[in-house]
Amino acid sequence: MRNFLKFIKTAMTLKYFMVIVVFFCTIFNGQSQQITPLRKLVDSIYSSENEHTVKIASFQKILAGLDTTKSIKDLDHLYNRLSLTYNRVGKYKKAIEHTKKAIHLRNVLDTTTSYALSNYWFNLTYYYGSLQNLDKREEILTEIVSVNAPNKFTYKSHIELGLTLADKGDYFKALSHFKKASNSFPIHKDSITILKAHQGFIFTYGSMDETLRNMKNIEFHKSKIDHFAKNGWGVHPSVYNNLAVIYEDIDQIDNAINQYQKTLDIYLNWDDQESIATIYNNLGRMHARKGEYKKATGYFQKALEISKDQEVIAMTYDNQGYYLQTSRSIDKVPYYLKAIHTLLQNTDIKKLPSFEQIKASEYKLDILNYLIDTAEALVMAYHEEKQENYLTSAEETLFLIDKLVSLIRFDSSVDQSKLFWIRKSVNTYMLGVKVSYLLNNVENAFYFMEKNKALVLLENLNGAVQQPTILSLEESIQKHVDANTNLIEYILNDKEGYAIFCTEGEKKFFKIQDAQAVSKLVLEYQQLVSKPIVKKETVMAYNKTTSTLFGQLFSFENAFEQLKGKNVLIIPDYVLQNIPFEALKATPESDYLIKDVTISYLQSASVFNALDRNDKTASKRILSVAPIDFQDQNLISLSGTKDDIAQISDLFSGDELVQRKASKERFIDRLAKYRLIHLNTHAGFDTIQKTPWIAFNDQKLHLDEIYALNNNADLIVLDACKSADGSLEIGEGVMSLARGFFYNGTKSVIAAQWNSNEKSNNEILIDFYKALQKGSNKAAALRTAKLTYLDSHQLSEKSPYYWASLTLTGDIDTIDLTIPFYMRLELWGAALILFFILFSMRRRKNQL
Repeated sequence: MRNFLKFIKTAMTLKYFMVIVVFFCTIFNGQSQQITPLRKLVDSIYSSENEHTVKIASFQKILAGLDTTKSIKDLDHLYNRLSLTYNRVGKYKKAIEHTKKAIHLRNVLDTTTSYALSNYWFNLTYYYGSLQNLDKREEILTEIVSVNAPNKFTYKSHIELGLTLADKGDYFKALSHFKKASNSFPIHKDSITILKAHQGFIFTYGSMDETLRNMKNIEFHKSKIDHFAKNGWGVHPSVYNNLAVIYEDIDQIDNAINQYQKTLDIYLNWDDQESIATIYNNLGRMHARKGEYKKATGYFQKALEISKDQEVIAMTYDNQGYYLQTSRSIDKVPYYLKAIHTLLQNTDIKKLPSFEQIKASEYKLDILNYLIDTAEALVMAYHEEKQENYLTSAEETLFLIDKLVSLIRFDSSVDQSKLFWIRKSVNTYMLGVKVSYLLNNVENAFYFMEKNKALVLLENLNGAVQQPTILSLEESIQKHVDANTNLIEYILNDKEGYAIFCTEGEKKFFKIQDAQAVSKLVLEYQQLVSKPIVKKETVMAYNKTTSTLFGQLFSFENAFEQLKGKNVLIIPDYVLQNIPFEALKATPESDYLIKDVTISYLQSASVFNALDRNDKTASKRILSVAPIDFQDQNLISLSGTKDDIAQISDLFSGDELVQRKASKERFIDRLAKYRLIHLNTHAGFDTIQKTPWIAFNDQKLHLDEIYALNNNADLIVLDACKSADGSLEIGEGVMSLARGFFYNGTKSVIAAQWNSNEKSNNEILIDFYKALQKGSNKAAALRTAKLTYLDSHQLSEKSPYYWASLTLTGDIDTIDLTIPFYMRLELWGAALILFFILFSMRRRKNQL
């Protein structure tokens, strides 16, 4: 959506704040058990018709006559009234000084949950806001909500903090604060606060540019606002403006214009010039989208004529550029730079600002949008005029955008907000790869590809205390590529795609010729591979689909010959994250790729690097978990797993949790102690919680719970249907159970892509463990097991449905399942102790 419209928060924050403060002060006065002479005098001065300067002099005269070193009832009330009056004359520092005195006195008199104390703290947030000390304001709001005093000021603080966070782009954290405020109604029956909470929801959803994703929530909060309006509560016009933004986002332009016009009529009646200018700008944008450029130009000009607000002026410049009727995209760029210059003021209008200048600005989100417009216009200008300097300027702009998005995302406090900013940046990173392709700069392309993958996961693995380390292409080649191993990384969406293929001596940077066809082919492949192939026509369809897909994904000369006999590490993207490459065919007549290639997967080279630095080691070897039967009657018994678990335990002298012992609590308690964990159970997707789960005998373990667990596993095997499945978050990856275990430190995971066959999976995994025991690395062991399955089965049982579901992601090295030396000493020590105990008992028996 064009230019996030900042919520006009006058009624909710600053403009009418003091009216609300006086209202609550009056309530507080009414709650006083006894009106003291001092309070009566103070209130009479405060409510008088005298000039504010006269009131201040009167309050100061009272203070001069009091011994303020002694405890005087209602002295805090005097300081508060004085601070409110200082605020009226714009002396905010004085207001802060006297409010702090009121707070000190009230702390002496009452507990921290005092109604008056909350009132005073809330007043401070207004004064600091007036001084533009927004960090201090946010700090105090955070403190107020953390105390959680059961009064209105706590819930008003939730709203103010929510709006602050929404302005910074931490949208989901903002929504959580509005939710807390709206949930307070059954306790406090405060309609004004609840109405503002619903307005806050609408503002935030309007800012997020994801209307269709949030439409159900938007409609709910709109209905609540409509209810308040019908019952005579004043709905601020900014709500109609935000609803217009939402209509605009789903291309209901006429509805948006109606809402903007409704807002404009109110502001014209109020003679609120800056708000009027904002709506003129918005109406201009709407008429431009309808192709009514003359009318749009008139609105833009009106906005510039009456506005003195740099944010409104910048938005208008940006819109003028975006909707400029020109055949040369380069003509748009000066408007975007002028918008940026308007917000930063101290920059050269002909060039990009520095990251430090943007970082210090309160307009980061606006500047981000203008930079994106600039980059896109420069790339379009290159295609029109073929001037390479446009591409180099676009590249510079894209790196600046990357830094800014990274800052905003990293500063967001909840994963949902981080994921939002990742979704917002995927098109920018794709554009970055495109520019790098046009400039033939494979190193920069690899960087943008890596920034497009699993950043939230990477941040967690880095400890979330600093920006994550992005591995360079050369570092990745040194780590992964040798004479026997190739690496390929993809970036893909429904419109375009690119890949980088690296061998020991060569880097191939190529464009996927028909990305739209790839998405369609992937869907066909998923349907074919996830069920047995019985009919001849299905075989033919499979061969055609997979070979065509192979040709798109490896569209370089002699591709199969370069893959043959090699280990290939694949870093997939978008829909490619949900398919097994090993079941593709290079030609309709050839065999499955697994016959000639050993394949494994990585979320990203940078994620692997972070996992590889993990030096945690577990004290025990292998834990096999198999509930077999489940207390949840909807889950069928897995009776065939008992013997398989016994075989695995025998191979490695491992430990078991079987049947009732395979409880959720026991698994969590033992998770961190083992290097290899095998889970043979059910998995699925909770349609209510929208999260994957894995079942134990008594309960299900959900993805959100897995994130919070600690483990030291070298490998986790999820022998459960669809354990690699989950919602696909664009730019981040599949939110699967496998991801959950990576989140807390697992180096590699084997998981299932679809509802695979229990019997074939068990066969493959037993052979996998046998190969591991003989010293094969994880990738080679899994390939060997699958080839053994293919060699020992016939006809439809050789369908990829039976053997291709299980895929390995992460580290492929051999796994050391020997007992550490110190543990061997412990075991020998325990054995010796047991021997002496038995020997001693035998001697005693003989003596008797």
